[in-house]
Amino acid sequence: MKHSFKRILSSCMVLAALAMGTQSAFASDGYGDTQDKAVLIKIHNPMSHTISDSNDVDWYEYDNRSGQGISVLLESPQNQNYDFDLIYISANGKVHETYNPNDFGPGGDDVLGLQIGLGDQVYIKVYGHSASDFDKNNPYKLTIN
Repeated sequence: MKHSFKRILSSCMVLAALAMGTQSAFASDGYGDTQDKAVLIKIHNPMSHTISDSNDVDWYEYDNRSGQGISVLLESPQNQNYDFDLIYISANGKVHETYNPNDFGPGGDDVLGLQIGLGDQVYIKVYGHSASDFDKNNPYKLTIN
């Protein structure tokens, strides 16, 4: 009896530890959910996707191969207010700056112009402005020019 209790207790502890180390299925939709899993975006090639719930974020990565400055444009769907943060990383791997552009409200276009060098990277995180700003049926559009 004593050994059975120890086995059951050990099994419960293992299951609890496994459950605590997993991400909630409702945390995101599986598309660029972390900076490590950022979706590659190219210049003049808009990307569209949805924010499926209040916890969903979409990460994008842009590698500057031209040495030219860029303009990042986020078009929110009508009646939704999406924002983006941009992390600028120099070619040497050092985080140069983090930006959060002006917010132009529901259905508005948020834009940020930036001078970056050859080999620099930017990571862009798109998310809902508030807990009610998500729409799994109407996509936003993110463009780098």
